[in-house]
Amino acid sequence: MYQLPSIVAIRGMENAAIIRLSGDDLLNSTNWIVWREQMYIMLQLCEVYDYTLGLIEKPNSLLDSQGARNWSKNDNYANSV
Repeated sequence: MYQLPSIVAIRGMENAAIIRLSGDDLLNSTNWIVWREQMYIMLQLCEVYDYTLGLIEKPNSLLDSQGARNWSKNDNYANSV
């Protein structure tokens, strides 16, 4: 019996326009609070905020190989945002 993967792959291309930051948006010594809020919103919109906090466990690849692959893709996407 086929089981659906426990983790769905995030479609990163839909968020491509969101993750383009200008030089003014990058973190510097004067904008921590604004930058933090912008990053929080962007990570939420990209559906990867929980990955950045380590709240989503990677499925066992022997029991859910597609879910484990999707988790790895999503985690890498979260690290690249």
